[in-house]
Amino acid sequence: MRETYILGDLLQTLIQLEIKGNSLYTELAHQQEDQEVKFFFQTLADQELKHKILYNGLLEELEEEIEPDADYKRYVDALLAGTIHFISTDLSSKPHGEAFEIAVRLEKDTLLFLMEVQKVIPKSAHGIIEKVMTEERKHLEMLYRYLSKI
Repeated sequence: MRETYILGDLLQTLIQLEIKGNSLYTELAHQQEDQEVKFFFQTLADQELKHKILYNGLLEELEEEIEPDADYKRYVDALLAGTIHFISTDLSSKPHGEAFEIAVRLEKDTLLFLMEVQKVIPKSAHGIIEKVMTEERKHLEMLYRYLSKI
């Protein structure tokens, strides 16, 4: 990887995570017969698309370069590598229980990326990131509550 990161690289990864989340939650919604559960997953899918739109807006506004120290660069490289592998995984054939575990990982990875993005974006954009982080935490809570019922 290169020695500097354009903030857009991190935002592009977040966009891909949201696309992946939308796809996963849409697939899970389609698999449900229970209308309440179907609505639950469709709501999550819709929120992932809203987050994608927010990140696209930030991407248009912020094109700053980050020059990380060596330790931070290794951390971000590892985070990007693991997430890129995850994004490229085909989730359509995963069993129901495994899909939930993947959904939890997706939300956790997104929160990790948001924490890193928040460290490097201008303070004027922190409110947007905080809002999304609150929503992602809510997604995790909802998933854990749902998992405890199945």
